[in-house]
Amino acid sequence: MTLEDAAAYACRGRGRRRRAPRGWAGLTPTELTVARAVSEGLSNPQIAKRMFISRRTVATHLTSIFRKPGVSSRAELAAAAARQAPVAGTASRSPARAAGPGQARWRR
Repeated sequence: MTLEDAAAYACRGRGRRRRAPRGWAGLTPTELTVARAVSEGLSNPQIAKRMFISRRTVATHLTSIFRKPGVSSRAELAAAAARQAPVAGTASRSPARAAGPGQARWRR
């Protein structure tokens, strides 16, 4: 975890909420991180390990994510994330090599 990530983690949940209740603008920073991980092809256990949270917490975030932008599956979420510049972030990356089923590998 970078210093910037640690600072963002420490500051989340503080102050007044300024997010829209629906749509991509309504996603929390943690939900955006989960959405990015899904768009990279990671499974719930892989996301949980990366973010140091439980698998159940990942599932809870996904439930909230699906509701806000109105998607109903991981595939829809990944497709919608690809259309959203703040979430997609991976559009400028190219595949490093062939990945296994459900896994995308990217290089920066």
